[in-house]
Amino acid sequence: MGKDDSAQARGASGGRGTDPAPVRAADRADIPRAARALGLAFADDPVFAWLFPDSAIRPEKARRFFCMQLAFDARGLRGVDVAEHEGVVRAAALWVPPGMKNNGPWHALRVLPHVVELFGTRFPVIARGMGPMERAAPKEPHWYLADIGTDPKERGTGLGGALLRHGLRRADSDAMPCYLEASRPENIPLYEHFGFAVVNETTFPEGPTIHGMRREPAAG
Repeated sequence: MGKDDSAQARGASGGRGTDPAPVRAADRADIPRAARALGLAFADDPVFAWLFPDSAIRPEKARRFFCMQLAFDARGLRGVDVAEHEGVVRAAALWVPPGMKNNGPWHALRVLPHVVELFGTRFPVIARGMGPMERAAPKEPHWYLADIGTDPKERGTGLGGALLRHGLRRADSDAMPCYLEASRPENIPLYEHFGFAVVNETTFPEGPTIHGMRREPAAG
């Protein structure tokens, strides 16, 4: 699944400028705080409103979702970056490295009980809705920005922009394209500023429309 929360990066310059916040690779101890920051960031996201219609439990459901994603989907946490403010993780980005997006049947068997428990009776609808989105993704190797988000209290501090630029520099050094799904139309111009372009769109059953966006590696 891919989502975005990019309001925190508005006003950040593109390219290879100096980042105002330190970004580092995550370790296992960062998972709870990274999941909390992402859960808060996506509490009002259109996709998460579709996943978890009850707004009263959505922040906690989102936190659990990200805990599961970080624990199961991020192999060895490669591609997971965090940004801190005053020594506390306040923002995180999950990039799936080239060739690692499909985790195979064994992974699916491990994750399935947790997914069913999390989504409950909505699981069949959600599974059906995710199929077209996954089929629209690029087939060739690429860096996939699955999630990026900042604790709402820290938006405007540059954490999100620093995370995004960090990931783009890594993709450029690998000479690899990047791909993401934008869940908010108002974020499309921001990603275009960073070199992304809309290449497809998918609408969930009785839910929001997301836009798949691709960025080619920067030259030099």
